[in-house]
Amino acid sequence: MKKSRILLTAMISCTLWASAFPAVKLLFTELGIGSDASAKIALAGMRFFTAGLLILVTSYIMNKKAPLPEKSQWGNLFLVGMFQTAGLYSLYYVSIAFVTGVKAAVLSQGGVFYMIILAYLFLGERVKRKHLFGIFWGLIGIIVLNIASIGNDAQLFSMSFQGEGLLLMSGVFGSIGQILAKKRCTGMPPMTLNGWQMTFGGGALLIAGVIMNGGIVPLTSGFGIFLMLYSIMVAAVGFTVWYSLLQKVNINDIVPYRLTIPVLGSIFSAIILPGESITVNIIFGLVFVVIGMYVISVPEKRAM
Repeated sequence: MKKSRILLTAMISCTLWASAFPAVKLLFTELGIGSDASAKIALAGMRFFTAGLLILVTSYIMNKKAPLPEKSQWGNLFLVGMFQTAGLYSLYYVSIAFVTGVKAAVLSQGGVFYMIILAYLFLGERVKRKHLFGIFWGLIGIIVLNIASIGNDAQLFSMSFQGEGLLLMSGVFGSIGQILAKKRCTGMPPMTLNGWQMTFGGGALLIAGVIMNGGIVPLTSGFGIFLMLYSIMVAAVGFTVWYSLLQKVNINDIVPYRLTIPVLGSIFSAIILPGESITVNIIFGLVFVVIGMYVISVPEKRAM
């Protein structure tokens, strides 16, 4: 597969995912959810369960046959859905209320570095020196990003478990989900893979959220409906395109492109969300993350 096509395909997914940060935060504000975890989990379930069904219906219309995997694959699809959708987005939706959209755009991509390690442990993909250097710079970026005030040692690092902590943990679940998809679902049509894993994961979120919240979250305004539909489209298109690429190339060859998400997400959030801006520490944090991406993506002899 040509590098130019890999780049274009990866950037379609990355740009869509980056735009989801301000969209989700605007949706929370529009619906008046605030920090209500149960409502956010229910909303995540509504989004991803609908997106999964939409993918499956679209696949059926395009291919004139039901997108059914082999019997032996149902368990794998369920497992991927529990990690990639249910685990990742339950933590992500709860945490995002406690961090800015700009910071969320950067911290949520910690999974990029986890995936390199997991790809080595479970897929046998070799970890090169440039991968280690990239992880180093990425971690430096995450640390710098969380510096709140150099002049106040007591508040030097602005972090909380329910905010930054859960957001970083969500990346672990997402990384495991993609490793499982690569290892156990190879050869499966991307729309079948993504449609079913998202339906299973979204369904689990929906059931848990509805039980906790006492029902689904009503979409009470036209703008809220628009934001929900846009979020569904981002999930359906972004992950289907990404999984199609994931099946054709090594994870370590495309994971670095995901580090464009914090750059684009920070820009989108600063432009769209009221009261948000890109501060000096965020700029430096982004610079280090991008350095990490560059080190990982360039040929070995240039990475040093």
